[in-house]
Amino acid sequence: MRIGILTFHASNNYGSVLQAYALCRYIHTAGHHAEIIDYRPNQPAIIGYALQYLKRPRKRKESMGQLRSLQTFLRRTTPLSRVCRTKKQIQSIASRYDALICGSDEIWNIRKWQRGFNRNFFLDGIAQEQMTASYAATFGHTTSLTSREQEIMRHALMQLNAISVRDSASAVLLDAIGISGAEQVLDPTLLLDWGTWAQDVADVPARYILAYVQRCSNLVAVTNMAQRLAQEYQLPVLSLDPAPAWHGGKPLTPEQWVGMYKNAEMIVTNAFHGVMFAVALQKPWIAMTSENKQKINDFAVNFTDGHRVVTPDTDAREYLQIAAQKVAYKAEFALSLQRSKDFLARIWA
Repeated sequence: MRIGILTFHASNNYGSVLQAYALCRYIHTAGHHAEIIDYRPNQPAIIGYALQYLKRPRKRKESMGQLRSLQTFLRRTTPLSRVCRTKKQIQSIASRYDALICGSDEIWNIRKWQRGFNRNFFLDGIAQEQMTASYAATFGHTTSLTSREQEIMRHALMQLNAISVRDSASAVLLDAIGISGAEQVLDPTLLLDWGTWAQDVADVPARYILAYVQRCSNLVAVTNMAQRLAQEYQLPVLSLDPAPAWHGGKPLTPEQWVGMYKNAEMIVTNAFHGVMFAVALQKPWIAMTSENKQKINDFAVNFTDGHRVVTPDTDAREYLQIAAQKVAYKAEFALSLQRSKDFLARIWA
């Protein structure tokens, strides 16, 4: 079966690129041909390049270097369609696929101002006779919809053969617009074994704490937490910046980026995919959540046997105690992983 995937794959973000790679790769391991539909809508592309040029020259150079590394990786490892920038262009290639999947990632986060309300990510009017499904799609921090948005989404999603989301908040929002029965599945990064795929990075300490920190409201707090844990365990902190100083100011390849998780003593993060790769590589982790990061808390509550998530006002004594505890996962985690695989298997059944 030939399967086309419509997701966020061309962004300057390791988690976004690797979730797209993971879903495509997992489908290949199941014996099917998967291809990322290389959809690059004009609005976010233009805004993205404009934002790059607003940065200071050094930061711009670092960011563009990371972007080139990610795009080189995709071209090297992942089947891509020809570039599409409009709905008409997507429709022109849709007939080559037996099934279409939208997701994973925040493809339904219509409040993300760089992207806006893009109906193509709901497969609105794109599919013809194909099997259609969403896999681990999420609304992100979109929590309410206008009546017009509800109408458009309801019409589009009712045409899908199967719907799955990544978090409970997205399932609740779908219920509110009359789309019931969406399955909750795991992020596709948890479908693969990354251990043998990851690559070591030369000249890094044998033991270190890895910090994957995204810029948001808890930036200072999570950075301070990483430093406090480093002091407690007498280990250096290596940060996953776009061009880390400890890597000679050069961007990491995705294989090296994952390798940094594999060899870390502990992961400290405020990013969802920071948690996902810590889980996938069976590493101790502690995460800091914020108002826009409820998906981290959602995962921890559902699947971890113990408290792994803190807030910016958490006392240092509490997160030191959490960090000292072994990470344990509920039986529900293994069951959910199997349900996620079963959901995908139904697409090509």
